[in-house]
Amino acid sequence: MADARARYDIPELAPLWRALWERLSSGRAVSSVRLRGLAPDQRAALADLLGLDRLPEADASASLRVLDEALGSAIGLTAREVVELVVGRLENRAEMRLAATRARAELWAWLDEHPVVRAEPALAGWATGIRRGGLIDGSTDKTREVVAQSLVRAGGVAF
Repeated sequence: MADARARYDIPELAPLWRALWERLSSGRAVSSVRLRGLAPDQRAALADLLGLDRLPEADASASLRVLDEALGSAIGLTAREVVELVVGRLENRAEMRLAATRARAELWAWLDEHPVVRAEPALAGWATGIRRGGLIDGSTDKTREVVAQSLVRAGGVAF
């Protein structure tokens, strides 16, 4: 692994690894990555990596299959493994978005079904306003905490 890092964690290949990290972290299938505005030294490094006999254009595309083959034969790793080694652990942004959507839906369902809101019809409009206002600091946990505190107070008030 140290050999792979020393060999591939170089500034000339940084645009490739960063673009691959972004694409692979999308949570979608990836077959190639588009690189734009490569400098001559970056083009030379990409050509060396892929075993090309000439430099790619400044705007080039790199096939994940070809990268996997080149890296596999050179060091026995896939492009995904090299990206994680050089850039860091991949994310799955599609799964993260889905989890955030689920968390928001659970929060709003909790609020709509909360016993204090159900017991006092006047709070239904308040709950709608809370939902319209969105999450506090983008956090479902913080929003639930603040709303729960408000509901505790409202639960003790006679309407």
